[in-house]
Amino acid sequence: DYVKVKEESMAGDVTTLGRYCMTKLPLPIIQSSTNKMIVTFYSDHAISAKGFNASYTSVPATIRGIISLMFHA
Repeated sequence: DYVKVKEESMAGDVTTLGRYCMTKLPLPIIQSSTNKMIVTFYSDHAISAKGFNASYTSVPATIRGIISLMFHA
């Protein structure tokens, strides 16, 4: 299982910010330079574990959006 984090520009261009799993953990805060962040969870249904936990903060348009991903072992 893994989580992929992307951002989308006003022009519609999508950039991958990272792909994270239990063996590749993210930094505590992943920051988008746009107002659109796409977080997708992918599962192969092979192993059941505690999973993923994410929270986000939306801020005024003059400041970047921030999302924090916290992984549980």
